[in-house]
Amino acid sequence: MKVKLLILVLVAIALAAGGVQLARRVDRPDVKAAELAAAITRAQSSLPKFRARLEHPEPGDEGFFIRVRFSNEGKAAEYLWMSRARTAGEGFKAILAEPPFFRKDIQKGDELTVKTADVVDWTIRRRGGTPEGNFTQGLEPHG
Repeated sequence: MKVKLLILVLVAIALAAGGVQLARRVDRPDVKAAELAAAITRAQSSLPKFRARLEHPEPGDEGFFIRVRFSNEGKAAEYLWMSRARTAGEGFKAILAEPPFFRKDIQKGDELTVKTADVVDWTIRRRGGTPEGNFTQGLEPHG
């Protein structure tokens, strides 16, 4: 009986230690930053595909969104989603879909033109709600 209890305690300690190590790895800012940077690279490299779909939507394409990095005069940048995206010259025009935290010169509902270089993600909502793109989902860049 004591041996079984000792084994259970040792197994519990080992599992707890492994869980702590996993939690440290997942919550480490450098790991999240690397994952976010990779997701942004994938999104930006596929922007030509997104632009082509904006210009020639496929059947079932219902909504076009972009996530844009807004700088804030040397302070933390904000990453905000914009809806009803469309092409505008070399960039995009869309409606700010969420309120900024830092920037006071823009607000939810504003129609803005943004540079392609500032787009960090894109999403196409398909009929039935299935998203395409959305590379940064779960990585949530907050500045």
